[in-house]
Amino acid sequence: MLILTSWDDGHPCDLKLADMLLRHGLQGTFFVPRRNSEGRAVMSEQEIRQCGHVFEIAGHTLDHVYLDRVNSAELMRQVGNSRIWLEDVLSVPVQGFCYPGGRVTRTALRAVRQAGFRYARTNENFRCDSGRDPYRMPTTIQFYPHSPRVYLMNYLRYGRYSPRFGTLRAMLGGDDFAGRLRDIALDCADRRGVFHLWGHSWEIEALGLWSVLDGFFAFLSSLPHRSKKLSEMWQ
Repeated sequence: MLILTSWDDGHPCDLKLADMLLRHGLQGTFFVPRRNSEGRAVMSEQEIRQCGHVFEIAGHTLDHVYLDRVNSAELMRQVGNSRIWLEDVLSVPVQGFCYPGGRVTRTALRAVRQAGFRYARTNENFRCDSGRDPYRMPTTIQFYPHSPRVYLMNYLRYGRYSPRFGTLRAMLGGDDFAGRLRDIALDCADRRGVFHLWGHSWEIEALGLWSVLDGFFAFLSSLPHRSKKLSEMWQ
């Protein structure tokens, strides 16, 4: 099984998350804006560089704005300048991008390509593969105990119902969030597929889920696996 993890919004708690990934021998990609228009804290440039010494840092717009809510000129600026800014901070090429809120439009897709990003991640859940389009990269599951309604909305929004149904069914079964995650990981392992976990460190902090995540990382690392940065999927 191939294990991917990716983490959005660049909150300072990403450093705690990075330490946990390192302890369990797992890779991660962190999608980082320069600031967050919703008011949440973001890592300083020094902290971004610290995280980037071990893990992949990728774009998430300049100001964490939803790309379906801005005009085309601002969309191009938010996407293109996020790459310029991060490359200036890190002094290395930045290859990946994540659409804030999973809001993918044709204009956003074009802007991401034109900015020179090599791939972009969506918020599509319930997949045990990395997809065929590098600019619509799916995930398996978010590390957040959503309600059944939210899971169903994600399932219906993205289509491709048949290959995603088994993972959806696992997330709707029972009250043990960690147990459901383990079941999905085992299913991906049985398929020799891709298990892609994503989330937000600020949500983990707010819900007090660090010990649950630590236990789940320990479980993942005990399985036969490889772990990669997202950019390594598109080389």
